[in-house]
Amino acid sequence: MRITHSKNAASAKSYFELSDYLDAEPNQSLKGRWFGRAAAMLGLEGEVDKQHFDRLVDNQMPFTDERLTARYREDRRVGTDLTFSAAKSVSLLWATTQDNAILEAVQEAANDTLADLEQDAQTRVNHARGVMSLKKTGNIVGASWLHTTSRPVDGWPDPSLHVHCFVINATHTGDRWTAVDLSDVVRDSGLYEAIFQSRLAESMIQLGYPVVRSARDFEIEGVSRETIDKFSRRTAVIEEAAQANGITNAREKGTLGAKTRDKKSTSVIPTAELPQKWRSEMTPSEAAVFDQLAQSRSAAKQGSRSATKAVDLAIEHCFEREAVIRERAFLRQSILNGIGSASVEQIKQEMSERDFVRQGNDNHALISTREVLKEEQSLLSFARQGRGRVRPLSIDHQIDRQFLSDEQQHAIRSLLSSKDRVQILRGVAGSGKTTMMHEAIDAIEKAGKPVTVLAPTAEAAHGVLAEQEGFKAETLARFLADERSHADAKDGVIWIDEAALVGTKDMAAIARIAEQQNSRIILSGDARQHQPVSRGLPFYLLESQAGIAPLEVSTIRRQSGSYKQAVELLSRGDVAAGIERLDELGRVEEIAADEERNRRLASDYADSIQDKQSSLVIAPSHAEREAITEAIRDELKSRGVVSGDEQKITTLRSKK
Repeated sequence: MRITHSKNAASAKSYFELSDYLDAEPNQSLKGRWFGRAAAMLGLEGEVDKQHFDRLVDNQMPFTDERLTARYREDRRVGTDLTFSAAKSVSLLWATTQDNAILEAVQEAANDTLADLEQDAQTRVNHARGVMSLKKTGNIVGASWLHTTSRPVDGWPDPSLHVHCFVINATHTGDRWTAVDLSDVVRDSGLYEAIFQSRLAESMIQLGYPVVRSARDFEIEGVSRETIDKFSRRTAVIEEAAQANGITNAREKGTLGAKTRDKKSTSVIPTAELPQKWRSEMTPSEAAVFDQLAQSRSAAKQGSRSATKAVDLAIEHCFEREAVIRERAFLRQSILNGIGSASVEQIKQEMSERDFVRQGNDNHALISTREVLKEEQSLLSFARQGRGRVRPLSIDHQIDRQFLSDEQQHAIRSLLSSKDRVQILRGVAGSGKTTMMHEAIDAIEKAGKPVTVLAPTAEAAHGVLAEQEGFKAETLARFLADERSHADAKDGVIWIDEAALVGTKDMAAIARIAEQQNSRIILSGDARQHQPVSRGLPFYLLESQAGIAPLEVSTIRRQSGSYKQAVELLSRGDVAAGIERLDELGRVEEIAADEERNRRLASDYADSIQDKQSSLVIAPSHAEREAITEAIRDELKSRGVVSGDEQKITTLRSKK
């Protein structure tokens, strides 16, 4: 669903005034339809009258010159365009079969979705100067138009079924008309897009057309990607312009689309002749697919995925990386999973029967699962019950590495003398945590206790801890999977480096193993530097809920002088000040020209490789990343660092 706010009354009026879409002759008035409970309050039903629409856009009552809402400003928002678009294969199916039941299905899916999102209509209530809240009104006034083609490219348009739904900036509070707030609709636009697609897919199945799930929603089964791409020329134009400008954001692409489009009037083919033109662009085999679909409509069947399966898949997907999620975000994923096999109502019913942990009401509710809650509770229980319950690891240890600072030595002694089963050693990057690990682990092993050193990534475990630092380290995943290795930690210590990267599920699993093996857990890392990829924030849980007081080292030792000051600012999260300090030191260089910037990046990167140093190149967009990568490869090849025959590799991308 594309959302466009309009502050230009003249533009809003003219956009819907003329049609080159449905009518047999161009420039006839569009036959839009009123929608919304607020429209009915104003006496607006059925076909849209242009005079009434124009009055509303000008903030007037439709039948009188009375002002609609009390406040009026020249730059006021006149309304919001909500656009629902059918899948390209649905548009092509209509284009070739001229089955107007498809048009009705698209319009009906949009109407039903509009009735749903109308419940999110709100208005702002000012209580005092600077004090404002939102009040739900649940009514909107709008007009919708069904369009059947995209903007012309090379003189003719592609088929594109979409519904423009223009919501007037007004809602009724019960005693007066005021400006409408659609912030919740904007926030949950993904949900309403899923609802629209699900209802349209259901209607297509009822009409006898088989559907298949796609990366975003669904397509008509049997229609190839090549055919879809052939009739997506406007999309190709936008993507080409986006790539040239390094644009990857969907919203920015929408703006770019408005800048690159031809006028509707540039089509040189009469509307009535478009179906013949579209068919002529198809190969015989492509046309045969649509002929077969039209002839075997009764054979279409729903898929096998049920509402139960759709919700199960959403649980796997959503709670893999999040411990808590907005209920509406979860509903959206469930609906997308069930497109073509489970209706929106069936999905909602299935969700209502699940035993989710729920907090909050209405569209702001958050949910989690009993499994996630159990993980957190088991981790917290292990940490709480272990406080003050074990003997110190090495209370009389004398520090061997006298070069360690007082801060570092204090942290080590506190670690070795603690009586808690779970401890956290928190330190910013460059504070010497790894050196402290050497001192502490030496002391623990001298005291006769084994230490199992783990890290969440292979690079950290094998590249840094094992190869560079000499620890016998393993990845967390390997340790969890190899039950035989658990016994190595019996009556000892499980030390996890970069532990802020570990999610709650894995941390709870480590706690279970530690309990079974009578082990202790030491977590070193910095939650401000790293966050888990998987669900949960166990560092935060252990500190805030289990009462584990971290041992902290905050002095940066890796850098010195003015450069150290900049790094300290960055470590505290003051990015702007840190970058400004680096700029003052001459460590930031800006190069405006893309080609020159990429050449310098490639040259500097190749220099670092030859000097056996490590470098990290970061690009703000996929397009720039690909351009810089190509420049680096060319530079490395020119220096002979990369040589030999080139190989083409096919990679798979997630549909989610």
